[in-house]
Amino acid sequence: MDTDDNTNDYLDPNHRDVSILALRMSSRKRLGMYLDIEAIPLHNGFIPNYEGLSELIGFEFIEQMKFQREKDHTQSLLLEWGNRPELNPTLGKLVEYLLQLERLDVLEDCKDIIRFDAGHFLKKKAAGSSEINPVQDATISQSPFNIDDMKVDETAIMTIQDVEKGGPTYYDAFVCYHPDGDDLKFVKTMIEKMECPPFNLKLFVPHRDDLPGASKHVISAKLIQDRCKRMVIVMSPRYLQSDACDFQTKFAHALSPGSRSKKLVPVLVQYCDTPNILRHVTMCDYTRGDMTGWFWDRLTKSLQAPLNPSEIQIDPSNLSDIKMNIDSPSSEVTSALSSLSPSSSTSSLNRPSTKTVPLLPPSNEGNGRNSPVTAPLRPTGVPPVSENPRGGAVTAPVAFSSPQEVPPSPTTGRKTPKKKDLKSRLKSVFSSHSHHDSSNA
Repeated sequence: MDTDDNTNDYLDPNHRDVSILALRMSSRKRLGMYLDIEAIPLHNGFIPNYEGLSELIGFEFIEQMKFQREKDHTQSLLLEWGNRPELNPTLGKLVEYLLQLERLDVLEDCKDIIRFDAGHFLKKKAAGSSEINPVQDATISQSPFNIDDMKVDETAIMTIQDVEKGGPTYYDAFVCYHPDGDDLKFVKTMIEKMECPPFNLKLFVPHRDDLPGASKHVISAKLIQDRCKRMVIVMSPRYLQSDACDFQTKFAHALSPGSRSKKLVPVLVQYCDTPNILRHVTMCDYTRGDMTGWFWDRLTKSLQAPLNPSEIQIDPSNLSDIKMNIDSPSSEVTSALSSLSPSSSTSSLNRPSTKTVPLLPPSNEGNGRNSPVTAPLRPTGVPPVSENPRGGAVTAPVAFSSPQEVPPSPTTGRKTPKKKDLKSRLKSVFSSHSHHDSSNA
């Protein structure tokens, strides 16, 4: 039997190389109605159902057992066959194998739907190939330079100033703010103040200096880390609600933990709760109207100050020019000092003054209680003179310090008068002596 001639009876020659994937679901189920039934082996040894078809296609025994476990044996077989290009899954081979299995009933009943599926598949394929596709030359790039666009470093050119300058631009401060309401109004005022004479600072302001189309968090982090000396944080209730401001503040704080390099400069433009990471940082308060005159100078100096103290250079040769500006003594002081003799001034400074002061005498049976006792006045810290063993008057230095309670007398055990009595007695004694001196004069 000529297999090719018989194949042409059931399939057009133009459809022989059409893939088995061209069969629709309804066609596969109809084939399964015939091939999923149990059958008796033929004289050539093949079973005229899905099992014999799987053997002719070239599936292994284990794969055949898999098809046997499936609910729809033929559909599983056709699906697996369509995904195995090495097994030549075409409609021509399907018709050829069915002829070898002597399943002419299947071919007679299904030849029309097989031809329909093959014709529909070819028309759809032809329609897809006739669509106009744009011609693209592999050597053409969207960039004027011969570079690989997938390897372009987006952090090389990040700002408008980079494009104008043709290279990286460095800034005195990165402005972290919420671009709305009073925050934006303050930032515009800060630009007018600081980017103009006499300060002439360079600020990076998001939404003004960044380039559209880049990853905003990547660009912000790169600018804060490598291009900006400090970051001005415009604090307000809107700032606390901004995710971008939260990221920028935390990233800058991570670069300068504890604000040791003074990277963060918070500015309060409207009262709000201070974040925990900024509570220890000194703040510029713009809400205080009485401090507006100091505000801009403080903020500017904080941005102009060097991050590294070693950047401050002092020329040792200039230290010789420093002079002490001490005013000369007045003429009155000079004349007063010259009127004093060296000996008198020295003795008056170094020698303690002594005066005879009546004190309470030691308690003797033969003496009265009011007998006068002389004692020289002495500075604080000089030990007192011991008592005269022969009795009578003794000379003891009196301290000018605040009166304290004197310990009991060694002879009688009595205590001397208390603080208040002693103070009043001394006061009366000194006043009497001063009156005596004035009368002698």
